Amino acid sequence: MPIELSGMSELLSNLEKLGGDMRRAKIGALRIGSKILQDEMIARAKFTKGYSRGELAKHILTWPDNNLTDGEMSTIVGVSPEIPYAAPVEHGSSKQSPQPYAEPAVIAKRQEVIRAMADRVQLAITHIQERGNT
Repeated sequence: MPIELSGMSELLSNLEKLGGDMRRAKIGALRIGSKILQDEMIARAKFTKGYSRGELAKHILTWPDNNLTDGEMSTIVGVSPEIPYAAPVEHGSSKQSPQPYAEPAVIAKRQEVIRAMADRVQLAITHIQERGNT
């Protein structure tokens, strides 16, 4: 069964017109999505036992992924590399049971992040369309 899409040429034309606006929209979308995930990871990193009580949550950060090419954009959400016990907390060790916080946060917020990022890009598209009509 074929799928028909209408308005694609108009959409592609509008996306192309965005230029710098599209780059700003992508950056904004990454900020929104990474903030949602960061907040959820922090909320889940409140432990009542072990050496990570409270400290791990303070070090959950976002930073740009600078290892990309060809105009790709990505943001990393994770624990500062200065905190060596983050992985053993998430996955467990011979001395400690796992207390996952990162993976459950990703699972819980995946759809919200996608929706928020798509909404941000859509907002940029709407703005360029409005500018084109005035």
